[in-house]
Amino acid sequence: MTKKKIYEKENDDERKAIYREQDKIKHFIKYWETNYNIKVPVDKIQWYKKNKPVIKKCLPILKELGEIEFVNNN
Repeated sequence: MTKKKIYEKENDDERKAIYREQDKIKHFIKYWETNYNIKVPVDKIQWYKKNKPVIKKCLPILKELGEIEFVNNN
């Protein structure tokens, strides 16, 4: 039984471009999950990239507020 093709591709360059884009998305999601414990949905990746400095500045503040039980940690 052969493996089902996910994408129709004309040549190796298109196949490599598709896989490269998928790898970038997977790496981005894994980076945020391992380093900041944030699960990024695929449709919000551009928003996270645009607001990355703000998010990184807010994380220590949210952690501190969670420790003094001002904010519920879910």
